[in-house]
Amino acid sequence: ICRELHMVCLLSLITLFSVVGLAASAAAKAEDDKLQVHLIMHTHDDPGWLKTADQYYTGANASIYLASVQYIFDSVVTELGKDADRHFTFCEISFLSRWYFEQ
Repeated sequence: ICRELHMVCLLSLITLFSVVGLAASAAAKAEDDKLQVHLIMHTHDDPGWLKTADQYYTGANASIYLASVQYIFDSVVTELGKDADRHFTFCEISFLSRWYFEQ
């Protein structure tokens, strides 16, 4: 599980650096020569890709893939409550709907 978690973190960092690189390229033409970067927290969870939708949601069967959408929502809502200037995006509405109705 620890190895899988490290892989998830590594892939997240690679994605982050790719996004920052794209933002840097786009911002290079800014008039004031200051780089403005926007980092937006988000997830990408594919229901049914490696695990069932229920397994992704609850985090069950971590031997296949370490993921818990329920934990993502719980932790993100906690963090967003600490800073009103933060934002979060999520595209898999089936997971959001389930989490919302369980609250």
